[in-house]
Amino acid sequence: MEHIGIYLKNIYLNNLKGQLVFRKGHVRKFLFFQDGFLIHARTNESRELLGEVLFRTGRISRETHAKLDALIEPKKSIGEILIEKNLISRKDLREGLEIQMREIILNMFPVFHADFNFENKDQFAQETFDVKIAISTLI
Repeated sequence: MEHIGIYLKNIYLNNLKGQLVFRKGHVRKFLFFQDGFLIHARTNESRELLGEVLFRTGRISRETHAKLDALIEPKKSIGEILIEKNLISRKDLREGLEIQMREIILNMFPVFHADFNFENKDQFAQETFDVKIAISTLI
């Protein structure tokens, strides 16, 4: 039986850098860590997608939320696009990303039967991650 808490403890205590992949049925989550900190998270769980989190927390309007699909561009994150089109402030985006990352990981805690795979990585693609969450605040 694998649980997210075991992985987070190991990543935190050993200051690991890498990617943790979670699989449960159709749900996929990708957590990125650097020196024991959560620096990025991705999910295919609809309620945890960034646009949903930004709308639910009042950081984007109903109108903006309704047209998110039309705004999507290849090789650009939805956050970049919202900033470029002045539909969200950098501060609100950063706060929304932090909320999203917390939700993605905390929604994994009730799950006791899932597949996990941690892969050490020296470097991530040329992405810059503005949000950094201490694992100790999650466990």
